[in-house]
Amino acid sequence: MTKNLSEYVLYEASRSIPLEKKEWVVRQIMQYRRQVATEKRENHKKQEKRVHELSEILSEAFESSTVITVVTYGIYKNREYSGVIIKLDLREEKILLKCQESMQWLHFSSILHVY
Repeated sequence: MTKNLSEYVLYEASRSIPLEKKEWVVRQIMQYRRQVATEKRENHKKQEKRVHELSEILSEAFESSTVITVVTYGIYKNREYSGVIIKLDLREEKILLKCQESMQWLHFSSILHVY
C-alpha cells in the first residue's frame, strides 16, 4: 500500500465510517507499514549476508586460480559453467569466468551454487 493509497483510504474512511472504525483502519495501516518495513530490513540483511559469503568463496577461488563450477539461474533451466575466475568485481558484484570455449560475465544475483 502506498502512502497516497493509504491517505485515500483514510479519507474515504473518514467520510462514512464511525470513529471506532476509523481508529481501526488507522491501526491496520500503521501495522501494515511496520510489517513491510520489517520485511524489507530482513530481506536486505539476508541479501547482504549472502553476497558477503559468496564474495568470500569467489575471492578465495580467484586468488588460488582453482577451477570452479557455478550454477546460475536461467529462464527455462539453470545453467552450469565450469572454469577459472579471470576477474572479480566486488563493487558491481560480478565475475568474469573463463570457460573452455568462452568467457562469461556472471552477476552474483544470478548465482545459485558454487562448487
